[in-house]
Amino acid sequence: EEQQNYVRDPPKRTLQDYFIPTIEVTNNILRPLVGANNFKLSEKLKINNVPTNTIGLGLFLFSLADRALECFMSFPNGSITAWDKCAHKFMLIYFPPSKTNKPKKDIINFSQFEQELLYEAWERF
Repeated sequence: EEQQNYVRDPPKRTLQDYFIPTIEVTNNILRPLVGANNFKLSEKLKINNVPTNTIGLGLFLFSLADRALECFMSFPNGSITAWDKCAHKFMLIYFPPSKTNKPKKDIINFSQFEQELLYEAWERF
C-alpha cells in the first residue's frame, strides 16, 4: 500500500514574496503514518530501578561534540552523579563569572538619553 504524502510542496516564491504578509491558515500538525493500532506517546524514557536523572546524564553525553565532549570525558569517573552537578561544572567552564559579570552589568545599566531614539541607544550600546 502506497503511503500518502500529507505535505504538499510549497509554491516557488521570490525573496520579496516572503516579505508580503499572508493570512493563509494551515494546519501544521502532520498525522504520522503508523502501522500499529495500539501505541502510546510517552514524555520520558523509563527503565525499572534507574533514576530518570541517570538516564538524562547518559543521553547528555551523545549531545556533546569536540571540546565539550573532551571536557566531559576529562571529569573523573563518578564525579558527576546528578544533572545539577553536571550543569554547574559546564557553566563554570563555559560561562565563568569573569565572562558573564561585565555583560550583566552592561545590560542592567543600559539607559536611553533624553530625546534619543531607542535604535540610537541600542547602536551606542
